[in-house]
Amino acid sequence: MAYSKTNWVNDTTPINATNLNKIEQGIFDNDDKIGDLTLLNTTNQGNLVNAVNEVFTKTETESTYYYNNELRQIKNLSIQTGQIAVTTGTSLTTTNVTFPKAFTSTPIVLVSVSGTAGYMDRFGSSNITTTGFTLQARHSNDNTTVYYRYLAIGEA
Repeated sequence: MAYSKTNWVNDTTPINATNLNKIEQGIFDNDDKIGDLTLLNTTNQGNLVNAVNEVFTKTETESTYYYNNELRQIKNLSIQTGQIAVTTGTSLTTTNVTFPKAFTSTPIVLVSVSGTAGYMDRFGSSNITTTGFTLQARHSNDNTTVYYRYLAIGEA
């Protein structure tokens, strides 16, 4: 039920149990609807508006992940993907890959083979920086073009 405001007029509106209980009930109802602010995952537990703003801001800009069994936090999460065609042979081939947009810190890079690559001896990434990485690959056959995909996750 919506709250009906009392128009208080000096020397006219009675200060009595009915009007005071109406105020008390309004306070109780609002407190009950707000809920327990201490249960929010926020540092602003004393102010509902600030708490909500912090929670929504954190949700949009921060993510957490585990790296070497250590919980890390990323602000402004960026995920970049790409595909690289590499003609490999029986000796190790290296290809420098540049990210579309540089990260602010060194990202995590995952590399996979796109489709069937036949007999793959080895592939992986090295020299990972904020702007790119080196793809290393070797195939059991000479002059074989293989497509690799990468996924880079880091802070924008």
